[in-house]
Amino acid sequence: MLAKKGLGYPEAVPVYISSQILHLRQLHIVLIFFTFLSAHATVAQSVASRFLKDGFQALENAQYDKCRQLLNQVRASLPRDESSSTRDSSDLLEADLWYEEGKINEAQALYYKLLEKTDDPVFRAQLFNNIGACHYRQGDYFAALQQHLQSLTLRRQIYQGEHPDLADSYNNIGNCHFVLGDLSKALEYHLQALAMRQQLYQEDHLDVSISLMNTGNCYFQIGQLTEALQLHEAALEMREGLFGREHPRTASVLNALAKDHVAFGRFDRATDLLQEALQIRVQHFGVDAWQLFKSYESLGDLYAQMAVDEEAIRSYRMARKIFLKHQTAAHPLNGYLLDKIGLSYQSLQLFAEARLRHEAAAELLSQFSNGGHPHLSVVYNHLGNTYVKEGAFDKALDQYRLGLNFSLRRKNSNPVVEATLENNIGLCMMEKKRWAAAEEYFIAALEKKKNHPAYLK
Repeated sequence: MLAKKGLGYPEAVPVYISSQILHLRQLHIVLIFFTFLSAHATVAQSVASRFLKDGFQALENAQYDKCRQLLNQVRASLPRDESSSTRDSSDLLEADLWYEEGKINEAQALYYKLLEKTDDPVFRAQLFNNIGACHYRQGDYFAALQQHLQSLTLRRQIYQGEHPDLADSYNNIGNCHFVLGDLSKALEYHLQALAMRQQLYQEDHLDVSISLMNTGNCYFQIGQLTEALQLHEAALEMREGLFGREHPRTASVLNALAKDHVAFGRFDRATDLLQEALQIRVQHFGVDAWQLFKSYESLGDLYAQMAVDEEAIRSYRMARKIFLKHQTAAHPLNGYLLDKIGLSYQSLQLFAEARLRHEAAAELLSQFSNGGHPHLSVVYNHLGNTYVKEGAFDKALDQYRLGLNFSLRRKNSNPVVEATLENNIGLCMMEKKRWAAAEEYFIAALEKKKNHPAYLK
């Protein structure tokens, strides 16, 4: 992986946050309702059921306006006092649509309402899954993981052998471990999901492409870049076959592929892919939709790698502006963006501006549940780097030690981050002419690097 140009001390591997696609297993649940309707339905319910089926399919294809129209037709076809599985199913579709449109709080409230009304284990497992996805999008990854584990427990009781719902749970649990920094568990769950989905679907399928994407993201994060590129290219080929090139689900793969090409130094190719993904999203969702956040963030990452830092800051600010229209300022992704803006200010030698952003990011991420967000140690490293560039080695040392101690306290520590911090502490010790202490930290960093894929090359 290329180091960011202009930064004197080594940076920890940047965390790639995969967006958790809520690919819902609603169609088979709707079929349960349809089975009930076939025997007991009124004419109004039968009409509504057809609209529902088309509505879920429109949602699957990211046709949100069409989905809303069909949902309105469902509601119009039912009596106002209707209380039935059809009404519950329409509420489910409404919640799923809100989720996809970025109205996470509204979706979550409706999922909880439906959970209180049902005893059906299949439906409850799905609702736990959906509530977990909402927590994920809100940045509460520990709560998301608990909901997905609860869903998985139910699903293992319901299904014997391979089932699409089990694969969904493995995928979503993998995503939680990914953003919580436990990459070995993330890869384990994503490989399980991928293998199960490839066995279940003998042809191209959205679920398989999601697993290809997420498994590729894991390989990217641990430094196995060739494997990441191969899986993302396979995902792109599958998405193009399913949806065509100019579709938002294809755009998400273009974003991932661009990161791969940046890592290999192919900046022109990465630029083309990111601009294409941005245009697809603008045409499909409009200029202020939350889906554009990832495009602008990725463009910022590209410009930062190319050391075009003014453009990087503009892109990150646009990403943050869009993000904060749809999420609270306390969301950890806001901390990521502030940290990235700080790095670009570092590259411009504007260290006071950089520190303001890194300190704001550290304050935000320190409020995260379970003692702080995993990325906090990386932010401390960045703060230390600003002090080093100003020659304030004692202050730098304080930040590096904060980062290292925080990482070591975590259950699932990141050896790449820790090796970076130990190396930087060693460099500070050299500046202070404490040679024995410097050697001790360099050896500790080397031991962590020996068998880690990010350093094998």
